[in-house]
Amino acid sequence: RTVGRAIRCLERQRFLGRIASFRAAFGYNNNMFLAAGQIIPAVTGTSWDDFVRTRILEPLGMRRTRTSTKPLASMDNVATPHAIVDDYQVIPVPWHNIDNIAPAGSINSSAIEMAQWMRLQLAGGTYGGKRLIASKTLAELHEPQTIIPREPWLSTLSPVNHQLMIPGSHFSLYGMGWFLQDYRGRKVVIHGGAIDGMRAMVGMVPEERLGVVALTNLNPTSADIAIVFRAFDEYFGGATR
Repeated sequence: RTVGRAIRCLERQRFLGRIASFRAAFGYNNNMFLAAGQIIPAVTGTSWDDFVRTRILEPLGMRRTRTSTKPLASMDNVATPHAIVDDYQVIPVPWHNIDNIAPAGSINSSAIEMAQWMRLQLAGGTYGGKRLIASKTLAELHEPQTIIPREPWLSTLSPVNHQLMIPGSHFSLYGMGWFLQDYRGRKVVIHGGAIDGMRAMVGMVPEERLGVVALTNLNPTSADIAIVFRAFDEYFGGATR
């Protein structure tokens, strides 16, 4: 991990222009996740990677989950990223190493291991009878912090904005690392991730103790969001979209 580059990135953040005044609009900035990650070594003296591994991954039994792409070359049963190029041709692409901004999305996992992460979320911070996250802390993560206005660009389903406004939803909010919205009268806690050749979507309905994770080795694609909400439809019953 080249920590120096990450620190320099944060130092230069102050030179970026604002899209609006403070709390006047929704803006997504991965550098702020990097800033949050840098708090861990400052407070604990432990690197972000080691902290995530010992405090989250190991207690949840997420043994194949990694915080970098570097170990993947020596592992078996690892998906290859794919991208769409000219004339919609699908080709394999190299893994994109984002260690410099790791807290924003460098974790590589599997559906079965991500299910353990969702079980922790849906159980209020406990797993296997052991508390890993304080219940109040977890509840705050799932509470609205920022309003996402229903602007025209949110009205279409595209790989960029599809998780922000699903048909049938009336509002979209942002918590702490989670998009929040309604669907069929229920609160949905959801977030996606994308990197070269890969897309992921994690969606939960806490009141139903329901969670769905979809991982794809193609980017762009809308299969991930379609799978999550189709699973919701099947669980809730009634008409499907």
